Formats: sequence, C-alpha cells, structure tokens
Amino acid sequence: MPSVTTTACRHAELPAAFVPRSNDRCRLVPADPERWPAGVRHYRDLLALPGEVLKAERRTRIVRTEPQAGEPVLVVKVYRYGWLTGWRASAVLPKAEREYRALERLRALGLPAVEPVGFGLARTRTGRLRSCAVVTRHVPGHEPLRQWRKRVPDDERSRQRLAAIATRVGALLRRCHDERFYLLTPNAKNVLLEREPATDDDQDRVLLLDLPYARTLRFGLARRWAQARDLAQLCSSLPERDWPLALEALLAGYGMQEDEPERERLEQRVMRHVLVLRNRTPLSRGVHRLKRSVRHAVRRRRARSRRETT
Repeated sequence: MPSVTTTACRHAELPAAFVPRSNDRCRLVPADPERWPAGVRHYRDLLALPGEVLKAERRTRIVRTEPQAGEPVLVVKVYRYGWLTGWRASAVLPKAEREYRALERLRALGLPAVEPVGFGLARTRTGRLRSCAVVTRHVPGHEPLRQWRKRVPDDERSRQRLAAIATRVGALLRRCHDERFYLLTPNAKNVLLEREPATDDDQDRVLLLDLPYARTLRFGLARRWAQARDLAQLCSSLPERDWPLALEALLAGYGMQEDEPERERLEQRVMRHVLVLRNRTPLSRGVHRLKRSVRHAVRRRRARSRRETT
C-alpha cells in the first residue's frame, strides 16, 4: 500500500503523544488485504481501533481489539519515538517492521509464531520517525510462560512441564540458529503456551512473539555471542530457582549431549550471560546503578519542569 497522508478521524482513549500530526507521512503495509480489518485505510484508523489496553507506557502501547462480526481479534502494538530516538531510528528499519519481518521469517521456516497481519508507521515531513505499529492476530487460550510459572505452585508436576516446554523452546532455537537467524531478545514473557496443561506435556503448544531485534548473523564471533545470548535471555527471565532445570532442558532440546565437550563450554558461556543480564557481576552492577541514577535524574528534571509550567 503506498504512502498516504492521513485524514481526520476519531482517537478514542488514545494519548495525544501517540496521535500522528495532520501533515505526517503515514504508511500501512497489510500482509493480506483480504484479512485486513475493514474500515482501516489509514494509519490513524489503525491507532483508533477500540479495544482493551493490555499495556500502556510512555513509549509503548498494546491494544487488543474488540471482537467484531466476521473480523478476527487483533493485537496492535504501537511504538512511539522521541525527537532524538526518532532521528536515530530513521536510519534503520522501524521496530514494528523488524518485528513483522521476524515473525514472517519464523513462519516461513515452519516454526510456531503468532501470525503477523501488517504494520504501519508515521514520519514527519522532515523524515523523522514519529511512531510505528505492528499488528498480529490474537491467540486465545494462551498465556506467557513467565506468567504461568508465577501462577502455578512449585511442585513436581509444574517442574516437569517446565522442563518439557524448555526442551521444545531449545529445539526451536536450534532450528533458528541453524538458519543463522538469532532472536537476541527472547524472554519467558514472549513465549506463549496453552493456559490449561495438556494431557501429554510433550504436546504443549509453544508460540513465539515480540521479536523486534531478531536478525540474521553471518560472522562467527557474532553468531557465537548471539547463540549464548538467546539461551541466557530465556533462562534468566525465569525465577532463579528454575535456572538449573531450565538450562539443562534448553541444552537438551538444543541437541547438546551431556558427554559433549562443546556442551560444557556453551553452558559456561550461557551462565556468564545470565549473570550479566541479572546484574550479578561487578561491572554489570555498576552500569545498572549508573543507568538507574540517570533515569531518576531525568524524571526529577521533568517533574520539576512540569511544576514550573503549572
């Protein structure tokens, strides 16, 4: 669909910061026009779809659309960019387009992922990226892996199911890595599984979503780093008590036998990444404290500016 200039339309409950300006250049790219929501012809129409707000942050907003007769329930995720980040993002693919392409790549490889429906974006007249949105099909009856792990008791049955799920996810990662495709930010909250336990744990359906940083890597050192990073991201996003079980199951699904020398080296690299991600090393702990101090200083300055203006 070619780029179009938006026209006026309703923005029910949409924060003003997410609304494109009237002179912005907007574009919509549906995966299949026949499955595109009726009445959504402009980027503004996409942002104005009514529904339940699943996540509302300063830079991100996720809405699950209301069920309509003959229309599928969709999930619209909108990313908003500030002035500096918008210029920086203008030099690369928008985050929504990267996520859309990553989901299409996974489905092309035959791997389970949520169905991408399309994406859209809005740029200023000078070319700065103002916002972008990716649209996926809602999957009913599923919940994130991390939410399920917090909900169920820590008993033998839940640990067995966790091991089976981690084994399946490890096999999915191996398929991706064999194609030189790395997710880079996999997380337990981005792995969907059936809400009710299956009769056979091996039949748990697993779906991947929210992969805006996935990409193809061709150089050996980068692939070696990304391999350990993917496994560590999934492991570290679970409660610490599950790390040994999850790592063992991930490596088993990844195809690493216990007697392989490479398994021990990979396990050591993964655990180093886990400690860094959870700020357990002196350097990562210091960097985390510095970032937190900067964020608090910025928030205090913004709050002071708002008080002065009022």
